[in-house]
Amino acid sequence: MASEIDDKKYELITRTENFDFAYDIVEHFQSIKERLVNEFWDLLLKRFKKVISNCKITDRSDTKLAVDVTYKSLKNVNFYIGIYSDQLQYGIWFENKGSKKNIHELELFFKDSFDEYDPDEKKKNSYFFEVEDENLDSLYGLKKLLPANRDQLIEKYIKDYQKKYETMFKVLSDYSNRRKKIKSL
Repeated sequence: MASEIDDKKYELITRTENFDFAYDIVEHFQSIKERLVNEFWDLLLKRFKKVISNCKITDRSDTKLAVDVTYKSLKNVNFYIGIYSDQLQYGIWFENKGSKKNIHELELFFKDSFDEYDPDEKKKNSYFFEVEDENLDSLYGLKKLLPANRDQLIEKYIKDYQKKYETMFKVLSDYSNRRKKIKSL
C-alpha cells in the first residue's frame, strides 16, 4: 500500500526542479546540519557572553561546542554549557580530590539537583547536568536552528541556564555554610 500524500503535494514534489533540490538537500544533509549547529553555537555563545557577564568563560578541550563557566563567588565550582550528542547540556562538574566520604556526600548532594549524572572514573571528575529536549540531529530540532527560528531557542536556553545557575548558587551557598557549621562544632 502506497503512503498517503495528496495529489497537489505529490505533483509539487515530483517536478524535476523540486526533486533535484530535494536530492541536493539529502546529498549534503550532514554538512548542512553541521553548519546549522555550528552557527547556532556561535550565536548562543555570543549572546551568552553578553547576558551572563559576571563570569569567566573558557573553551573546553574535549569539544569545540562547549565552554566552562566559572564565577568569582563560587571559585571551586565549574559550570559548563555545551552541545553533546546533538543536545544542549548545561551543568556542573568537579574534580574528585577529596576523601571518598566527601566525594560521596557531594555526589548525593548534586544528584538531587540535576537530572543526569556521569562519573568519569578515568579523569576523576563528576558531571551533573540537564539535557534540553531539542534533539539537534532530528529534522524537528534542526528546524529550530534555522535563521528565522534560532533566536527564540537561544533565549530559551539562556533563561534555562540562568534559572539553574541561580538555584545552584543558593544551594551551593547553603551547602558551604552548612559544611562550615559542621566543621566548627
